[in-house]
Amino acid sequence: FTTTIFGKHSLILGFAQILITFIFGLFILVFGFGTKNSILVSICLAFSSTAVVLKLLYDKKLIDTLSGKITTGILIVHDLIVIFVLIVFSNSFSNITQV
Repeated sequence: FTTTIFGKHSLILGFAQILITFIFGLFILVFGFGTKNSILVSICLAFSSTAVVLKLLYDKKLIDTLSGKITTGILIVHDLIVIFVLIVFSNSFSNITQV
C-alpha cells in the first residue's frame, strides 16, 4: 500500500464501507437465517463489482479526478480483502445448503 493521501483515504474508506455493510448484512439473523448464511450474505453485500464501477468512471471521464482515484483505491482494497476472505472461508462455507 502506498502512503500517499489517496492510499490512506482508500484504506480507511474501504475498510469502513466493508465493516458497515457487513454489520448491516448480519441483520438478516433477525429473519431466522442461520449464522453461516448471515455471514455469507454479509460478505456478498460488502463487496462491489470493481469492473462495473471502473467502467462507469472511465465512461464518465471521472477516472483521473480525485474522487475517481480514491474510488479506484477503495476498489483495490476491496479486491485484496476479497482474496483474503475467499482463502479463509473457502472450506468453511462448502456445506451450506440452499435457502
